[in-house]
Amino acid sequence: MARFKLDQMEEALALGEEAVELDPENPALWDAYSRALQEAGRYEEAYAAIERTEELGKSSASLTQRKAMLQLDRGDEDAAVAALVAGVEEGQFQASDAFNIVFGNAYRDKFQKGRLDPAYRLLEAAGPLAVAEKDRLTRNFWRGYIMFEKAKAAHEPMTAESAQRAKPLFEQALQLFQAARGYEQYHESANVPQFIDQAQRFIEIEEALIKRGR
Repeated sequence: MARFKLDQMEEALALGEEAVELDPENPALWDAYSRALQEAGRYEEAYAAIERTEELGKSSASLTQRKAMLQLDRGDEDAAVAALVAGVEEGQFQASDAFNIVFGNAYRDKFQKGRLDPAYRLLEAAGPLAVAEKDRLTRNFWRGYIMFEKAKAAHEPMTAESAQRAKPLFEQALQLFQAARGYEQYHESANVPQFIDQAQRFIEIEEALIKRGR
């Protein structure tokens, strides 16, 4: 089965390459070829084919979204968000559709791999797409959670110096958790009131450590 799929993919790539060589001004052929390249994992070539498709005047929701996903994978996050914002403004898709693409990348490719700072930066950039209440609360909660994790790391070894580093991080986490009230209605496992309480307790601990160290 795997060999059969590989043969099919190679055939699709060969047909796509031949098609755009025979009719290089046809945007539909370049679009189809870009899909085949992307499915084959040839991302740089897929991106170039998408750009060629756009140069020839074709635009669509799927084209914009696929381009944005490739930009996210390349680390060109500002361009990806800008492309998605433009797609929303042009009526290609809803803001929630675009936000889900960005959030999925931030969570799957960054947060779950321990890349907290890149995940936070991407969620920050996604602000214009977090229009719906669920998306706004999702963005606030996960930024708060990332900041909370960073603060806990800074908390050790529980000295006055570490407390000075951790306290402003816990305060930022608290503000974001407070702005995420109601997120638990969408995700029961996200106990926002509990996170608010924990952040407040950590802030009190940091203040005590700072006072003791003076």
